[in-house]
Amino acid sequence: MTYNPYATGYEDIIGSGYDDIIGGVATGAVAPIQQSYVQPPHAAMVHPQHQRPFHPGHHPAHWPGAWGGFESPREIMIQQLASRHAAMLAPRALTKSREYTIGFSGAPVAIPGGTPAVLKASPQVPFKGRRLIIPSDVAGALIILNLIVGKNPVLVSADPVAARAYTELGVGVDLNMDTAQIAQVISLQLSNVSGASVSVTPTIIGTAME
Repeated sequence: MTYNPYATGYEDIIGSGYDDIIGGVATGAVAPIQQSYVQPPHAAMVHPQHQRPFHPGHHPAHWPGAWGGFESPREIMIQQLASRHAAMLAPRALTKSREYTIGFSGAPVAIPGGTPAVLKASPQVPFKGRRLIIPSDVAGALIILNLIVGKNPVLVSADPVAARAYTELGVGVDLNMDTAQIAQVISLQLSNVSGASVSVTPTIIGTAME
């Protein structure tokens, strides 16, 4: 069989009989392909590095490749095999954003008197929280121990914060939280400082991006 160094496909040469070429490393299957090569007659060419005439049949390591360079059949074959089952992946760009609210799983959550609780929210799209709202009718019985996006705390210290600062009537409470990516969790740690059980439904207002 005549080998054409300018051909763009090798389906007629490489098939299931060359399954021993794995991960771009060729084994004994290369030798039969190189031995079956018969150089078609054509004029001598000038090597781009040596600037002297040469015949591809005399320099098997510098045959003109289909990618514009001078590659051996072994290199071309490996590139072909590597690309035959490749998949092209392109990231999908965000196309819109809107103001959105997110709640916490299991809400309303009943917190017994004198005990802490951890509430979790799991956004399904990238979400940047701006404002935490704790209903004012129960905020007086609660303190905020921590607010975490993924692994990053929103509060600047480990000291508790009064939940009254983040009611629906709060002013100047833009938290500018880190963006929670898909599969990240927003954790709100509250503690009930009263003697009675409190049922609370926190909400976060922010920007969802899709």
